[in-house]
Amino acid sequence: MKSPPEVNKLISIIPFPRPSVVNPYDTHEIKESTSTEKKNPIKKRSSTIHLTPAVVTDKYELGKKMGDGNFAIVRRSKLRGTEKEFAVKIIDKSKMK
Repeated sequence: MKSPPEVNKLISIIPFPRPSVVNPYDTHEIKESTSTEKKNPIKKRSSTIHLTPAVVTDKYELGKKMGDGNFAIVRRSKLRGTEKEFAVKIIDKSKMK
């Protein structure tokens, strides 16, 4: 896979599947909340890591494309030597204005 120049890439690595994200279409084991339950807000972690594509491919085994947009591609990946899965978002800065 040929990549554009490394200077035009930003890499974001996110654990997959994200434990704080709930599938709204999953009807199994839906728990109704009560007014006495404490609501915990989802905290957003900064996960943008500025790495060159060569460093990412050394550390992560890139898998199937999960999605793409105007500026980025998201690929499923595994941390080499483990079974930990991540979503790797590759942003092409040259397409941003």
